[in-house]
Amino acid sequence: MTSKVLRSIVFLIIGIFIISYISKILQKAGSDISADDRISLAYKNRNYYDVLVLGASQAFANTSNQELYEKYGIAALSLASPKQFPISSYYTLKEAFTVQKPKIVIYDSTAIFYTPKLIELYSHENNEYNIHESVDNLRNLFVKWELIDELKKINPDINPLNYKSSLYFYHNYWKNVKESSFSGGGETYKRKCVLD
Repeated sequence: MTSKVLRSIVFLIIGIFIISYISKILQKAGSDISADDRISLAYKNRNYYDVLVLGASQAFANTSNQELYEKYGIAALSLASPKQFPISSYYTLKEAFTVQKPKIVIYDSTAIFYTPKLIELYSHENNEYNIHESVDNLRNLFVKWELIDELKKINPDINPLNYKSSLYFYHNYWKNVKESSFSGGGETYKRKCVLD
């Protein structure tokens, strides 16, 4: 009996690993959603960053972590994403606080001016791209599920399975798998910002 239980556990662990790996491959093959998994840097370099940046497009496009470090010695990590809703920023920060103790958090306040109607419109846009950009790379399942529940209040049409199982959402992208889908890490964004 014990060997059957042990084999079952090993089988489940291997199955979860394979499903997780296939999901990442399909995610890379299917779209540029979450091409840059920024939250993984927070986990990889625990308690390293002095500054965390959150918010929408302006924070995403105009924060250069590399430039801040090279010119000023400030270790910064941008967790911003295009059209990041305030609720998404909150839960991203909640997860980041589990592995980081920054001295400063910078929030691009553009999104606080999003009307409920605009947020609903953005949540439907491009196959829910804006929601996937915020949700897909969160690692803490409880934080992820809390965020999904909050987003469901904004857009009742959201299918929670699209976010709780990336294999479910990306399963149609198997036709787009290329050799580059197997490479580690996402696209490195090199953005310049003007600091005056």
